Amino acid sequence: MTDSQDVIVLALGSYTQMLSLYWDLGVSEEEGSTVFSEGKALASRAGDVRTLALLNGIYSAIRLAHGAEDHLDYAKQSVRLADGDLAMRRVVWGTALTRSLLFTGCWSEGLTCAEEAMDTPSRRTRPSEPRFSVPTPIRRSQSYGRSS
Repeated sequence: MTDSQDVIVLALGSYTQMLSLYWDLGVSEEEGSTVFSEGKALASRAGDVRTLALLNGIYSAIRLAHGAEDHLDYAKQSVRLADGDLAMRRVVWGTALTRSLLFTGCWSEGLTCAEEAMDTPSRRTRPSEPRFSVPTPIRRSQSYGRSS
């Protein structure tokens, strides 16, 4: 990778993280739109369809939080963009599209979408990634360096 490619990869990650944080903490429609548009433009120029799918999925949640009627359009776009990527489809089916369908009253479609997301063969995005595991609890005495 060249330096400019490294910068693009980092910038794309920053846009998805900012949108995710905005969804968690809340953001104005204008700020959310600005970050989404900038991230979408960069991902389009870089040909990064996976990031485009993720940006659309996260932005659909922000649009839904603001009561915008177009949230389902962004969720559906995220699924279309993730079409060839089973792991990414699972992410956008399981979150963006399911949530948008349920909030619009499309119960049957929403539940089918959630079931399809759960039926995917693996939750890992790459075979080399370790499965998520919860660390064993540390006894209070161990956390302070004292013996039991």
